[in-house]
Amino acid sequence: MRLQSAIVRSYRLHREARLDFDSSITLVGGPNEAGKSTFVEAVHRALFLKAKGNTADHRAMKSSHHPGAPEVELAFESGGVSWLLKKRFGSSGDTSLAAGGRGTLTGEAAETELARVLGVEAGVSGKAALGQWSHLWVWQGQSGEDPTPHATSQKEGLLHRLQTLGGAAAMQSTRDSRVAAAVAASCGEFFSATGKLKAGTPPALAETALAECLVAEEAAKKRADELQESARIFSQAEEDLTRLALELTSLTEQRQTAEERAKKIVTLSGQEAEASRCAAAATAKVTELEDRETKWRELREKLSGLENELAPLDALTRDFVARAESAKLKAEEAGRDFEAAGEAAAAARRLLDFARAAVQEAESAGRLKPVLDRARQVEEAQAGVRELRRGLAELPAVDGAILSGLQKLDSARHGAESALEAMAAEIEVLRAGGALTLSGEEIRAGESRILTDSAELIFGGELKIRIRPGGGAGLTEARERHRLAVRQLAEALARAGVGNLEAAAACAARRTELDARLRALQAILKSLDAERLPSDLESAREAVATSSAEARRRAVACVEAGQVLPDFARAMVENGGGDPSAGRVENLDQAREFLSGCVQAMTTAEAAVGHSKKLRDAALSGSAAAGEALSKHRASLLERQNKLTGLTAQSEYFLTTFGSGEVRAEQLRAAGLEKATCQTAWAALRGALDELQPEQTARTVERLKKSHEALTNQRNRTELEHAMAAKDLKSDGQEDPVAALGVAMARTASAREAALRWQRQAAARRLLHDAFAAEQQALADRFTKPLADAVSGYLECVFGHGTRAVVSLEDNEFTGLKLDRPGHPAGTISFDALSGGTREQTAAAVRLAMAEVLAPGHDGCLPVVFDDAFTHTDAGRLKQLHAMLDLAAGRGLQIIVLTCAPGDYAGLGVGAVSLAKASAGPSEG
Repeated sequence: MRLQSAIVRSYRLHREARLDFDSSITLVGGPNEAGKSTFVEAVHRALFLKAKGNTADHRAMKSSHHPGAPEVELAFESGGVSWLLKKRFGSSGDTSLAAGGRGTLTGEAAETELARVLGVEAGVSGKAALGQWSHLWVWQGQSGEDPTPHATSQKEGLLHRLQTLGGAAAMQSTRDSRVAAAVAASCGEFFSATGKLKAGTPPALAETALAECLVAEEAAKKRADELQESARIFSQAEEDLTRLALELTSLTEQRQTAEERAKKIVTLSGQEAEASRCAAAATAKVTELEDRETKWRELREKLSGLENELAPLDALTRDFVARAESAKLKAEEAGRDFEAAGEAAAAARRLLDFARAAVQEAESAGRLKPVLDRARQVEEAQAGVRELRRGLAELPAVDGAILSGLQKLDSARHGAESALEAMAAEIEVLRAGGALTLSGEEIRAGESRILTDSAELIFGGELKIRIRPGGGAGLTEARERHRLAVRQLAEALARAGVGNLEAAAACAARRTELDARLRALQAILKSLDAERLPSDLESAREAVATSSAEARRRAVACVEAGQVLPDFARAMVENGGGDPSAGRVENLDQAREFLSGCVQAMTTAEAAVGHSKKLRDAALSGSAAAGEALSKHRASLLERQNKLTGLTAQSEYFLTTFGSGEVRAEQLRAAGLEKATCQTAWAALRGALDELQPEQTARTVERLKKSHEALTNQRNRTELEHAMAAKDLKSDGQEDPVAALGVAMARTASAREAALRWQRQAAARRLLHDAFAAEQQALADRFTKPLADAVSGYLECVFGHGTRAVVSLEDNEFTGLKLDRPGHPAGTISFDALSGGTREQTAAAVRLAMAEVLAPGHDGCLPVVFDDAFTHTDAGRLKQLHAMLDLAAGRGLQIIVLTCAPGDYAGLGVGAVSLAKASAGPSEG
């Protein structure tokens, strides 16, 4: 089945649009809202929706811009026959289907035949009709959806074709189906859908009975073991109690001995601590006396050293004073040289300031002249403006707008007059034998009159005729309009102050001429900036006066300082109050030349000042350094003298406080004897204490205490275990645990044998069921392999060689679509986990493969429509997508692509058809 052409009329935004479809690839381009999706929707509705109806879908087709019912005319080829389908949708819709050389069908017969030709169910409506060929029609916004539900909707045709492609041997026989059903039912008697044993079945009951027997056997074995353990515990407890009694007696004796030794250690520790304190005090006293003697020796050494240092410092002080006085004299001389250079620089600065003021005064005078010329031009232009304004004031106030209004009123008058004449009567005298009057006015032969009102025609006093023009009320209205137009024109002329239209036109022309001249003069005034002229003139004059005063002031300062000015400068000063423009050019050149010389002189003076300043600064720095060296020397000398005074005072204080050397020596000898006595006593006590081993004794006492407590606790636990075991052994003996264990073990063996028997039967049923399921899955894989191969062929165009599609068939439904890309980091990934662009491309490959598999049932061809289906695909991948579409066309499919960016599909090698050129009507969303 192949689409050939389509015409859409009065369908939503389309008044009439036509498209011719290429037998291979058709590219339909156009901007957003051009109606591309609407057009292919109309083609789809024509194929699958009944024409007659008033559903929401029928109402949605109606155009709000174009009259008439929606119509679609579609030409297609199917079964080697060219068909022409025409549908007009609505409550009174109709259908016609014409086949080449076979006549035309209409109404329900046409709808039924169309469904047969398309291979779809006849008579469906609503969502079922709109969902027809959903595997071939990729609507805008749905290109990234999983296509396997569409494959399932076509499963009958796909399975038939896949079985044919996979080999007839792969088809299941009726007997195979019955056996598989019986095996599944047999397995279902024992197992649930999740593979677990069903409750209440023989295998489940046998497992329950075995579990109960195992529990009973375990309980019997536990009871027998418990009695045996009680006997062992009773015997062991008697032995342990005898042993623990002996150990506790021995441990008690050891503990008493250790505690007595610990008490003796406490007494000796107190005595040893007191002896230690006595020895430490004596040692500290000896150390203090020795430190005091050391400090006395250090103090005497410092005093001797300072006295030796101070002896040669007086001569050094005199040398520092001489150097400071010499540096001070050099600094004063350099300062006087610097002041002289400064005065010379100040004189050069005064001449330079005067030269600059003289140049500025001459330049200010030169800038005043063009301002005076501009003032003259402004005055002449202002006089012309005043003259023109007087001329305009003398003219009547008739401008272009008033003249246009007068002309309109005159045109209205002419129109009213023409309309009146058209409705009036005309009397023309051809020949008269006597006097002839019309309303009292004589009229002669060859004259004519227009009558707009009734009049009397009198001939010779004997014949009198009343003439009334026709027109009735219309003539009266025309006369009134004429009179009104004449009156309005006269009033307007009077208001304008002119007698007629010609005078008004002449006045308007004269006013236009004067206005043009006035605007020209005003433009001249604007270019001369007349508004700023007074301020500019005042500023220029003020600048001349200011600069002249400054030049004279600078000249007076130079003269008062005894400096001589050049001749031109004295002339400028003396002529400063005269004509500001007189002699300025010559004076300016002289002043600039003088300024140049002053600048050079100033540069030389400033260099001299800089040099003398460096010398002065160096001399001042040397003087400051010498003074600082003298100050540091005197400070150092004073510091040593103060230190000597302090050390002398410390020496006197030490002798006064601690006495002479003989006294201090006797104190040190007595302290040493006391130290030796205390240390001897302390050593004796410490030796006695070490022999008793205090730390070891303390650990022994603690260890024996813990051991005694542990043995006591162990004896108590053993006594409790002995009593409990005796109680268990003194039971009344109502049952034999060993015999009960034998009975329980026999019952368990019987239950285990029954459970194994039912388990083998259940395993056999499951094994048989799994074998049949594996065989059915193998058959399903053979069914889906041709479809997967077809999808993979298209995917290789986009993702490269080796790319495969994985398609599963479960319970006769297609599911589990995956993309396998060898070497890619993602590997095999499910459809839902793919990116937006990859889902679009994979879904397109699946749809093309379905169309290819189903095409043999439709003369080897099916149309596949992509409506802006690749919005998430990047430019690079889109070029690879062209190869996929080209491959589909090469395999006999008819590809129709609609896009708002036809330039993206240049690689297809087909020209784009612009739907906008074939459509008419306003744009809709």
